[in-house]
Amino acid sequence: MLRAELARPGTRALPDGFPRPRLPPALRETIAAAADLADPSALADFYCERMPRMLVDQLVYTEAGEVHETEMLRSFFRHAGLREVRAQPLRCAPDAVLVRGTAP
Repeated sequence: MLRAELARPGTRALPDGFPRPRLPPALRETIAAAADLADPSALADFYCERMPRMLVDQLVYTEAGEVHETEMLRSFFRHAGLREVRAQPLRCAPDAVLVRGTAP
């Protein structure tokens, strides 16, 4: 499904360094089994709409568990469709940065 969505005309490519989304086998099997039992639209809505939005929280960290550079985080937010993406250091922790944007 992800490949099909990314192949749609007008869809932007994932930015360089963007973690490749993966669906764990157990989750894939659970969704397939649920689809055999009932209408899978609630599952599809959660896993295809809501969960990708929650992925932004997970994108903050690299595979090694380090926080991405600020410009990389800003590019993730812009790619997710947010506008006016800004980064500002926190006064209480100068080495920490708050990155935020506006939803379309």
